[in-house]
This record gives sequence, C-alpha cells and structure tokens, in this order.
Amino acid sequence: MAWLLPFKAGYYNPQKIARIEDCISSPYDELETGELNQLQKNPYHYSHVIRTVPGDNESYVTAKHKLFGWFIRDVILFDKVASLYVYEQSFISQGTVQRRYGIFARVAVEDLAKRLRLHEETIEEYVEDSYQRIAVSQCHLEPLLVGYHNPSLKIADNVSQNLSLPPLISFGGSSENEHRIYQVSEPAVIDRLASALQGEKLFLLDGHHRFMAALRYQEEQKMAKGSAYTGEEPWNYVLIALVNMADEGFTPLPWNRLIKTLPLSAQDLMKQMGTVFKLAAIPFQDAMTEKAARKKLRLLLSEYASKKVSAFGVALSQASTKYFLAVGGQGFSPLVVDEQVIRKILGMNPRYPDVHYESQDQRAFERVKNKQYQVAFFTQTISLLDFVQLPSNQIFMPRAFDFYPKVPSGVILYSFKYSV
Repeated sequence: MAWLLPFKAGYYNPQKIARIEDCISSPYDELETGELNQLQKNPYHYSHVIRTVPGDNESYVTAKHKLFGWFIRDVILFDKVASLYVYEQSFISQGTVQRRYGIFARVAVEDLAKRLRLHEETIEEYVEDSYQRIAVSQCHLEPLLVGYHNPSLKIADNVSQNLSLPPLISFGGSSENEHRIYQVSEPAVIDRLASALQGEKLFLLDGHHRFMAALRYQEEQKMAKGSAYTGEEPWNYVLIALVNMADEGFTPLPWNRLIKTLPLSAQDLMKQMGTVFKLAAIPFQDAMTEKAARKKLRLLLSEYASKKVSAFGVALSQASTKYFLAVGGQGFSPLVVDEQVIRKILGMNPRYPDVHYESQDQRAFERVKNKQYQVAFFTQTISLLDFVQLPSNQIFMPRAFDFYPKVPSGVILYSFKYSV
C-alpha cells in the first residue's frame, strides 16, 4: 500500500494572480514583525493566513476568513484530480544555479510519527499556535519539510515522463528563482515512487511545531470520534514536501542570533566573555577588507567545527572596524551562545522575541552594521554527513541549525474539506 498518498492540492490561481512569486512566503516562524507591513500591502500575500498571534483567537478567525475568501473568489484553486505533485525549484548555491525536485504528498500522521527522525525541541506556545491554525482553518497551510539521504535515488528519475509534460503551474520568472509544479495522478507511478522511497530514513528538516500540533489534533479528533473512527478522516493526514538531502546544493546553515538592545555595554559584554572564552579580533578598514573579514570569520568557524571545537563569531554595532572570534565552551555552538552568553552573561531569555534569528550571514552582518541590532552571534552549523548520522534520540534546542533551500509557504496547501 502506498504511503505517499494523493490529494487535491490547493494553489494560487495563475489566472487571478499574475505574479505568484510575490504572494508566496517564508515559513510562518521566519516572518519578522518589521517586514510584515510591507509584505501585507499585497492583499494576497500568504503571510495573511499563516502569521497569526499566539493566544489571540481573533487572529486565527481573521486568517480563516481571509483564506476562505480566497477560496470563494478562486484566488486559490483546488485540483479536480487527486495527485502527488512534483516540485521543481531552482536556487543559487555557491554562485551556481541548482535545481532540485521534491514531492508534495499527503501522509498519515500516525505512520509518519513512527518513521520520522526529529532533531529539535519544541516550545509549547508555538505548538499551540500551530494547533489553533489547524483547528480553525481546517487546513495544513504549510508542508512539513521532510528529507531522506540517498544519492542514487533521485525523485526526478522516477517521474521523468511527468516532467516531460507542461507543468500544472509555474512562476518565478528568472533562472535562479523558478518554481514548477507537475501533476502525478497515475496510480502505477504513485505506487512505484512510494515503493522506491519506502525503506528510506526520514528526517524532519523544518516544521517541528507544526508536526507536533498535527499529531495532537489528530489524536484529539480520533478520541472524540470513538467507535465511529475509520482512519480515513482528512485530519488523519498531514502535508509533506519530501526532498533528497543528497541533491546538489542542499546545505545545513547556522541559525545566527541577533539582539536589538543589550542590557549592558558592548565593552562590558566583551570583558565578561573574555573571562570564559578565548577572544581574537578580525579587523578591517574598508569595504574590501570587511568582506574578507566576514569570509574569514565563517571559515574559522568551519575549521573549528571540523575539529569538534566550539566557537562563535561576534559583530557589534559599536565596533565598526572589527569582528571577534570566541573559542571555547562546552557543547554545540548555538547552545554555548544561548546558555553561556545570552542567558548567563546577558541575563536574557535565549528565545524569540528577546533573540532574533538569521541563517544568512550577510543579512546578519548588515543588520548590525545598519544598527538595526546591537549584536549578532555567528554560530557553527553541522555537516550534512554528521546530521544524517546523528543518533535517533539526539535532540537539540530550537533553532540549532537550518537547511537551505526551504520550500516556500503558499505553493501548495491541504484542506480537510476540499483536498479529499
């Protein structure tokens, strides 16, 4: 029996939305309040329905009304044939355009829970936020990003005939930002693909809070159904985007930590850090040497990581001609920053909203340089090989590391009412 199950996907109607690329969104937990005002000037931006306010019931109802308004006006269409959907995504990796192929599918959440390897703790407030979005919208609005690692098992090789046909939808407009969705409705192809992937280890790459919320919602609904439960109810399933981590360009990234307002001076911060860590300055004088200093800092962090030595970088808005490398501490670099610096030295909670996160180094450097934030801590990440070899019971703190590229939100959704 196939475990990757077809469904009738919801997606932006290209007849109503001329530039779908202007409507898709970063995942809900990567949208910062400051950017929402600009994004939501577009009345059809997906952030309208995924960026709710934890604990504010009205925000969930408002998002639902917005979403169902899109359904009614055919801004979002639902496919007429239950299918799997191949997702072709182009992106830039180390200056080169790469393409990867993923599969959007419906998967039984109970079965997924038995197979899925988690790597991140969850925070109850965010699980509850995701739970309320599911309960109120009756949809899975964003896919879980699920990965497997097998260089010899390419998704595209198993659906080559489907990829030779015109895509169901396509958008993006440039070679480095193309998105295409291909429909796979033939039962024999679906079964072949599901069978080929059946034995692969599955890793949850993004969506830990949404997965826990989906599992909780399914368990509660199953209990409420009692003897009337059949296992076919639409809330028994969750939407996933399945990708091969062995594809070219797939990369683990660090989650750098940024703080808007320090509770002590930059000088006092560095002085206290100097009693715990070995500090070294990386000076620069102009734009060219600044670029080189940024590259050197990340290179040094990678070198220490390869030696299993914890280290992190520091950029301060008050130190405009140097960065700092800090070496030492026990454990994984993000944990060292969270516990030994942010919690112990700064006396702050090492979680949002006290801490903001950025996986792109250059954006973090620029935000400090432009004085949007007073400090950025640049953490080490994990190698892909180390990640897939992690013990199944090893769990890190939230925002330990990230993966690139993500699957944008708003490409495909699964509705309990319209997708079955």
